Amino acid sequence: MKTVVIAAWLAAELAHLPGSRAPGETRQEYVDRAGQIATALAEEATPFANGSGWTSTELAAAGAVIWYSETLLDKRIQAGEQHPVWNQDHGLARCGMQLHSSGIVPQDVWARLVGQGADSTHLCAQYGLRVIVAQARQCGVFSGVRADRNRVAKTFASYASGGKCVPGDRDWKRADLWLKMMAKRPDHEKKVLPGYRRVGPAEVPPSVKKEADIVVANLGPGGYTTGAKFPMDKWMLLVEKHAEGKVGVSVFVKENM
Repeated sequence: MKTVVIAAWLAAELAHLPGSRAPGETRQEYVDRAGQIATALAEEATPFANGSGWTSTELAAAGAVIWYSETLLDKRIQAGEQHPVWNQDHGLARCGMQLHSSGIVPQDVWARLVGQGADSTHLCAQYGLRVIVAQARQCGVFSGVRADRNRVAKTFASYASGGKCVPGDRDWKRADLWLKMMAKRPDHEKKVLPGYRRVGPAEVPPSVKKEADIVVANLGPGGYTTGAKFPMDKWMLLVEKHAEGKVGVSVFVKENM
């Protein structure tokens, strides 16, 4: 999906949430900032979505949830200004993603995170997403799988705690907000099969993968086309359009597994 489409979707989602406007900021200025943040997240998520883990849509939405949940999009926090309520971890956290200096966020980068300009906003988005991906990998919920409520909640918990992948109430609430956003994503016409959930490569057993490979080998003119289904006991293979309009085989498993 094009980043401009993802950005427009996220901007609309963020603009509808009850955010925090700084004194003197108009509603339109707030909406414009939400659009700038959405664009940065959509563009910076692309390099991390290489087909082996979460999609750019899933990543950008996760970044948007953290940015919103941590700051309510208040421009004073992004600018590094004093706020009457939030102390930004007593000055240790910076920008909308509330990033600390770490091995992932070097001190020289951390020092440049604040500011209202496009460069600072993109830097905050880029390194915030770096931390999200690192924490998802640490929790074992990134490589070879797609994002879902459980995996996102674990990632949010690790993001907030610095490595503990055990979600609390706050993390589940954030995961639910992520789900609501994803329900309105531009490609949502691709419905999950009733009673099944989509699975990633790491969850597919060899026997199912073997059958999927046979279907793949028979795609195209004279063979299987979009919409073809192949039930296999607790599994289901579905031929559908993937990224960039390419036709491929998706694997689903019954929800009660």
